[in-house]
Amino acid sequence: MPTAYDIILEGLKMSAVKSLGCAEASYRGSSNIRIFIGLLALTFLAFILRTLRIDFQPLWWDEGWSVYFATADVPTMIARTAIDIHPPLYYLILRLWILIIGSSAAAVRHFSVLAGTLSVPLIFLIGRRLFDVRVGIMASLVMALAPFHIYYSQEARMYALVAFLVLASIYLFLSLLEREGAASPVQWLLYIVITSLAMYTQYYAVFIPVSQTVFVLAGLRRDSGFLVRWVGAQFALVLAYLPWVLYSGGKLVMYVSTKMVKEGDLPVGLHTYFQEHLLAFSTGHLSEARAFLSWIAIVFVALIVVGIVGYLRYGAQHYFGIWRPTRAVAFTLTYLLLPLSLGYLVNLRYPFTSPGIERLFLLSAPAFYLLVALGLTWLWRRLHLWWPICLFLLVVSAPSLVDFYSVERYAGDDYRPLIETVQALARTDDVIVAVHPWQIGYFHAYYDGQLPQLYLTPKEPTDVTSEEWAADPALMARDLDGLLLEHRFLWFPAHQALGRILESDAEGYLSQRYYPILSQWFADSTRLSCYAGGQELDTRGEQADFGDKVSLLAYSMTSGPVEASWGAVLMDLRWRVDAELDGKYQIALRLTDEEGQVWASQDSEPVGRLRSFHEQPVGSEMSDHHGLLIPAGTPPGFYELRLGLYRLRDGRWLEILDREGSPQGVEVALGTVEVLAPSSSPPKEALFIQHPRQADFAPGIRFLGYSLGGETFQTGDAVEMTLFWQALADLEEDYYASVRLHDSGGQTRAAIEGPLAKSDYPSSVWARGQLVRGFQSLLLPAGLTSGKYDLSLSLYRPTDGGLLPLRRWGLDWGDSCVLGTIEVRARAHEVEQPPSIGHTMSMRLGEVVQFLGYDLDRQEVSAGDSLHLTLYWQALSEMGTSYTVFNHLIDTENHIWGQMDGTPGGGSLPTSSWIAGEYVIDEYEILVQEGVPPGEYLIETGMYDLATMIRLSVFDAQGAGMGDRILLEATPIYVSP
Repeated sequence: MPTAYDIILEGLKMSAVKSLGCAEASYRGSSNIRIFIGLLALTFLAFILRTLRIDFQPLWWDEGWSVYFATADVPTMIARTAIDIHPPLYYLILRLWILIIGSSAAAVRHFSVLAGTLSVPLIFLIGRRLFDVRVGIMASLVMALAPFHIYYSQEARMYALVAFLVLASIYLFLSLLEREGAASPVQWLLYIVITSLAMYTQYYAVFIPVSQTVFVLAGLRRDSGFLVRWVGAQFALVLAYLPWVLYSGGKLVMYVSTKMVKEGDLPVGLHTYFQEHLLAFSTGHLSEARAFLSWIAIVFVALIVVGIVGYLRYGAQHYFGIWRPTRAVAFTLTYLLLPLSLGYLVNLRYPFTSPGIERLFLLSAPAFYLLVALGLTWLWRRLHLWWPICLFLLVVSAPSLVDFYSVERYAGDDYRPLIETVQALARTDDVIVAVHPWQIGYFHAYYDGQLPQLYLTPKEPTDVTSEEWAADPALMARDLDGLLLEHRFLWFPAHQALGRILESDAEGYLSQRYYPILSQWFADSTRLSCYAGGQELDTRGEQADFGDKVSLLAYSMTSGPVEASWGAVLMDLRWRVDAELDGKYQIALRLTDEEGQVWASQDSEPVGRLRSFHEQPVGSEMSDHHGLLIPAGTPPGFYELRLGLYRLRDGRWLEILDREGSPQGVEVALGTVEVLAPSSSPPKEALFIQHPRQADFAPGIRFLGYSLGGETFQTGDAVEMTLFWQALADLEEDYYASVRLHDSGGQTRAAIEGPLAKSDYPSSVWARGQLVRGFQSLLLPAGLTSGKYDLSLSLYRPTDGGLLPLRRWGLDWGDSCVLGTIEVRARAHEVEQPPSIGHTMSMRLGEVVQFLGYDLDRQEVSAGDSLHLTLYWQALSEMGTSYTVFNHLIDTENHIWGQMDGTPGGGSLPTSSWIAGEYVIDEYEILVQEGVPPGEYLIETGMYDLATMIRLSVFDAQGAGMGDRILLEATPIYVSP
């Protein structure tokens, strides 16, 4: 294919042969230089606008298809495009482009940028030939600023290319018409080649030679020789296109017919059809929020009317084109309207009404821009100034451009976060299973580095939307089994639209046979799942009773060793539902160290979230598989895997009951897991740092950033921080981190110090390049005032307290870095004693809380009723722990028949926010269990540390120990039959 430079050069040569007349000659010399500089400036402007924020809009499905075709082998590409709605030339050229430039989203879009940018000088040549130099310059400006043209010059599709090729065909066509019998065979051959290339780029490009032929026949004079040559050229076009028609015609018709049935689109009316296309040519594709800007199209239509009328009336006196005014306008209107009209007829038989379908006629949009330029040139001649016209065009184009550059069009289908997640966690020995070819294209465009194997689910030979797996579930099972046998993990981005039947079938099979280790939603349309294949499970356990509602009958798991970042703990669970459940319950898996710190977690419903406990019949059993991924940065060592169940609605945990029915906490220990350092370093992205930072501390520790549980906190809250580190060298000493909270005056109001990671994994054993994460919990004092506070970080040697300097460019830059700012909200504290307490008591819990008494709404209840209990506390001092209050309805054997545990004040009054002397009124609803035997019961209350499950000791008014609970003996509860 000739380059754009060759086309323009040939056009300039042909222009030089023909005399331009006296008026045209006036543009020679210095005037020609000004024109050249102006055209160069407009071309540069077009390039800037077409590269501006080129990565802002995410790839959408069609662009994914482009990359999929362009990265496939050529035979597959040809076969697939034969049943697609576009011929293969664009994909072939894009394939060569990718081999040179790369397959990233920006790279593949830059090919369209190139085609769109080169169209700007080409429309100048056409405008100058049809009308005059001023119209050519204005047409270049209109196209350079056109939102519609910019939109598709930033899209990895064939539309910018076909528009460029059509412009080249138009220019060559005009040259042939002007030369008539004097045109050389080379010029005819060039026209045939360029037009054929356009037709091999987009099917609707065939409307261009049809329109040209109509114009030739309508304006034919007595030059029968030209007509013969023209018919011969069209016959050559047919011959050039015939092989593709024979190869793909039947397949294409079958595919389009199937697509029509599936999508069910209806033909668009004539008025709506032309209105939508002219609107798109004027303003591009406006977002829903800025659809009101569509009125701008009226301005462009008015310019066209003014331009045509003015040119037809005064063209001979004020314009200096080669063509007669009526002929120039007639051709431009033919170029614009005839392809659109033929497209409308196709719409009546094969309707497609997807959003943005006007893109199919970007090839006719230059005619629209020429007519707009005609109107602007008329204004230019009336005002005798060019800059107000340019400013006016910029003003009417700017709102649409701002909309395009600032509103993400496919936010719900943005695969970038999903692919970043896969890239952070996957290895080259994994496999990614895609149902849709455009997903394959997304991974080629967005995945940085060596891809895992990409596997496209088998398709029917004549329809890429028909799935062989859907017709043959046994084939699906065999293929999935084979993939997981050969690969470490299987990644499955399941598109949850377009029916999602196959996606659901595949997820169901994988979740029942293998080990789900990740299930994460991205926007509303896609769920990313990851599965591990079967391994030998070497640790086994027996039954655990979760509140007499659900039983864990048996389990088995891998005990390791498991590599951090790359490995997962796999487990088989066997459940039985023992009672009716009110709502969804989640399975909580936690990997904890000896201090109770959670290093890995997963919350899900059974069978990969495909089944729910509360939907299962009482007495039913089910098998359940889970995989817990060990996150990057987890220090090597031994950890305990714990399991619990909680209600999703309110986060209430089910108690683990022993054989006598006594609570034993809310988690059961499944076994010990050994974690190893990764055999190969994971990428930093695998840490998923919420607030990336980079600060290098001598002698070789890099702080990578931190993550917080929020940005706004209340007094008494613990600010849970995860700090991320990288060893830049082999460290010889142990270092500690100090995190401090500063007020606006720089005064330290709170601080926490501790090891960088685990106490049994000091920095002195870190390997060069190793990624490590650690946790710090900074308690916000109860006495803080509301406001913003800064967090700072410093490192020191615990042996002598010496601070480590920050290093930058080989110099010391202080000894601390600012992490960020948090907002703290203080609450009011009640220091007046409650006016009345129904049942006064005087009990002390530890050395920190005084129990003053309680109120109870009633003492006679039935099964299923609730008791309203109000507790009265007084803080004796500030506390560094947020204690949980327990309230149990117990029988004489201490069996629990009703329970409500929680943070005081329904979570709003944690004990860590109490100040000395503060009074707290604390209310609870205790639900009496179904099936409770009639009789007399008591309520016991008290406090415990949820992290350790250790209760506060209770003392009476004389200081005598009373155990670890308070019995509300003054108000026995009577349960009636």
